Amino acid sequence: MTISIKILETDVVIKRRIMKAVAKEVNVIFNKAKPRIFTEMQKLTEKLLFASPEIQSLQGGDLQAVFGIRKGEEDSVVYAIVKAVSSSVKVENIVISARSSMGLRGGMKIYIQPDDFSNLLSLPEGYVFYGEGDANTIPWLQWLLTLGDKILIGDYHFEAKDMGRSTMGIMVPKGTFRVPPSYSGTEDNNFITRAFARRAGEIAKAIQRSLR
Repeated sequence: MTISIKILETDVVIKRRIMKAVAKEVNVIFNKAKPRIFTEMQKLTEKLLFASPEIQSLQGGDLQAVFGIRKGEEDSVVYAIVKAVSSSVKVENIVISARSSMGLRGGMKIYIQPDDFSNLLSLPEGYVFYGEGDANTIPWLQWLLTLGDKILIGDYHFEAKDMGRSTMGIMVPKGTFRVPPSYSGTEDNNFITRAFARRAGEIAKAIQRSLR
């Protein structure tokens, strides 16, 4: 016995139907994975930041010393910064649709850290207060994130010694002061962006695990 099948639809129609079915399935997968990806990215954000040289230096290193972060307060300062960044994580699904001439369009966007640093620059932990008024306030976190190697104080320099708020040094007259170049950052290149740039592969793996 011979069975013959006649396909009435064109290749274009068949392809479109297949792509619509695939798009529907992928949307289901992405919607289910969204909460897992959100949780994974928050955990990974904290992990990468805690491992960054800058965050570690704020805990007993050069940055704690030069910024005058009081001894005993460094852990709470670091935790506030890391928590502010991880809390900024957002995951957005863009509905995947089938386009006859372009295949599938859509996907997922993951946002970490607002460009204006509003979540960080509003932290009281990002400032050192020596007294009343702006003249006695050091916005050290803004310096670290945005001002690069710019000279910040033109008539004082840091001198390491067992004194000061951090018990690791004080500012003394003459010379200049700037963020140590090995840690300094700008709006486009700072300890947050560097923490993620160094571990792009790990981020991709975390997303892949969440999609399974």
